[in-house]
Amino acid sequence: MKLLFHLHTHHSFDSMVKPATIIEFALVNGIRMIAITDHGTIDGSVEAQNIVREKELPLEIIIGAEYLTDSGDIVGLFLKEEIREKSAEKLIDQIHQQGGLAILPHPYYHHTLSKSWLDKIDVIEVFNPRCTEAENKQAAALAKRNNKPGICGVDAHLASELKLCVNTIEDQISPREAILSEKEYTTSYTSKSNILRSQIIKGYKTRNVALILMTLKSLVLVKVLKALKRRGNNG
Repeated sequence: MKLLFHLHTHHSFDSMVKPATIIEFALVNGIRMIAITDHGTIDGSVEAQNIVREKELPLEIIIGAEYLTDSGDIVGLFLKEEIREKSAEKLIDQIHQQGGLAILPHPYYHHTLSKSWLDKIDVIEVFNPRCTEAENKQAAALAKRNNKPGICGVDAHLASELKLCVNTIEDQISPREAILSEKEYTTSYTSKSNILRSQIIKGYKTRNVALILMTLKSLVLVKVLKALKRRGNNG
């Protein structure tokens, strides 16, 4: 059975992807479980769940969100309501109080790790297409060192990124068991251009003109460097 974890929809400040698009991708590609984790809200996963239930589709939608804390992002899954806590330790406690699971995404990207709350984490994201190879290796080592289950997060902000990372798990297990179980992964990295495109979306949705202009400049530079590299390879 295939599971997609860590996806963003138009409910996030840096994505325009509709939950219906994710559902369509899942049905075409044999995905059976989806954990949508928008920034700061469960609305994307709730919208997806409503679509699946209304159309009686063969998909399991896990309600989740990615919350920014004082120590970095923490993902909560199997949530029943929003959480507004900014303390990493207290947020994890509130996730557990709802009967949910707390996942540490991209632990070596914009995090201040602390044993005080790391011990409370249920699962660690061991691969993220937007991280470097070194950061992903560190994440996998962290999970092993702390005896935590690993999970591959696709961290998709664009529809084209949905295919980058898939978890394969045992058939006929519950969604909760799926998140906590041993998994096999198919992984690939996103491009610098894709990361910049999501930043342009963020600038547009937050009305940050300076961010848009700065990112467009970087995007042009990336394209120029690619063109020069291709020219050099062609002799």
